[in-house]
Amino acid sequence: MKLILCPPFWNKMPPLGLAILSSIFKNSIVYDLNIEFYHKASKNLQKKWILPETNNIGDLQKEFEERIKQIAQTPGKNLFGFSMFHSNKPLTLRSAELIKQINPNAKIIFGGPEIPKRGQPLLACINKGIKGAVPFCFDAFDLKKYTRHGFLPILLGQGCVNNCKFCMERLLHEGYYCRGHEIVIKEIESYIEKYNVKNFIFHDSLINANLKELGLFCDEVIKRKLPIKWEGQVYINKNMSVDFMRKMKQAGCYNIFIGVESFSDKVLKYFNKGYSSAIALDFLQKLKQAGLHSELSFILGSQIEDEQSFNETLDFIKNNKHVISKIAQVNGLKILPGIDLAAQPADVVQDRVQRFIKLLEKDGIVFTREFVNNL
Repeated sequence: MKLILCPPFWNKMPPLGLAILSSIFKNSIVYDLNIEFYHKASKNLQKKWILPETNNIGDLQKEFEERIKQIAQTPGKNLFGFSMFHSNKPLTLRSAELIKQINPNAKIIFGGPEIPKRGQPLLACINKGIKGAVPFCFDAFDLKKYTRHGFLPILLGQGCVNNCKFCMERLLHEGYYCRGHEIVIKEIESYIEKYNVKNFIFHDSLINANLKELGLFCDEVIKRKLPIKWEGQVYINKNMSVDFMRKMKQAGCYNIFIGVESFSDKVLKYFNKGYSSAIALDFLQKLKQAGLHSELSFILGSQIEDEQSFNETLDFIKNNKHVISKIAQVNGLKILPGIDLAAQPADVVQDRVQRFIKLLEKDGIVFTREFVNNL
């Protein structure tokens, strides 16, 4: 199989999905055209590579199409697998069209969040790899090309234990499956030995979905004295103690990402987040005590978010900024396919985003400007 990732897409690390597939299909050929054409792009285009309005590669389009035609005529199995995301959907579909023009008998398979779950044979293969305890490897990638040098993605579990109403995760995966800490430790040790990589980013939706396995992972890292640093995404879980968070830090965790979305109890309930603003505050206070850095993400402008609800979020941030390390993302609510929610008018949403940012600037709260309205 020829496995293809079209641009533009995240360029920090090799794509985990294709790494899993290439670990299962040993004779597959991986074409990460995303990173290939990122390095061909102008500095100006590189700066906009992962922004939502990009969706194309400008003057590189003709060269890209010639590359696809070359791949279409490469000897080997007549089977092509594409990872399709919102950002690279136009070029992915164009690539498939070109391949079929050159080779009408070619079989093309699409995978990724843009494809319905039931129509995803690639997802079925990835699930088989995850649940079949197949160790993942990155031999098919030139790791020097990726912009976050010395980092690799890893995976403890797939899916989510929550049911947030705005999120596509519950539609892509049925429940949650944990691979187990043993295979992740085995992979990390092999990555250190084979690639000399010691920095890792968990691509789990939630690394604390299974606290027992996360704790055992930390115990093994500490026991084996693995010289690693890692980060991942968590949900606000009141069962996580300060001692547990300290153990995470001792095991190499330097940052966690939290999709808080709001500090209004009414909005949190509407989103089905499963916690209150008081529980969120307690969680952030424990992180502060443990010395763990965190990054928060917010979604503004849901139909139920009135001025009072919005101001509750602003007031919470203003009054508790001592426990907020950083704001990572601020976006208006996006209504994705299959999501039964509604948003405020676009002008109202953007007004709230701008007022939110003004508060951060006024109060000196660190935030990532590139990730404002980035979805």
